[in-house]
Amino acid sequence: MAKYLTLRQLGVPEQSLRLHYVKALRLNQFHMVVTYQAANTRNPDVLDNLNSSILPASERTDLLPIYSFNGSALWMSKQLEGGERISDSRGLSSLTDWQKRREDGVLRAPLHKRP
Repeated sequence: MAKYLTLRQLGVPEQSLRLHYVKALRLNQFHMVVTYQAANTRNPDVLDNLNSSILPASERTDLLPIYSFNGSALWMSKQLEGGERISDSRGLSSLTDWQKRREDGVLRAPLHKRP
């Protein structure tokens, strides 16, 4: 989420960014990555804290995409580019709430464990 938020604050258009829920196959665990797709390209770049190199999606065969979303829509995906749009973002209440708080400048601090 931090990468997505930072890129949005730097002026990267929402339609160029997606958060992807994927399975990291080598680790056998679920994971989130951000993809950036420049205008007039089909193959987005993957920003992932498990791999320090920014690689095109076509080279990330270690990730199994499940779904992706941004501030405007939700997609089901079998690959890191494209996918079937299944909803607008109104169905993602947590994302909608997060965006509203970001726009209002009222992002909540993380919850800390109480003793």
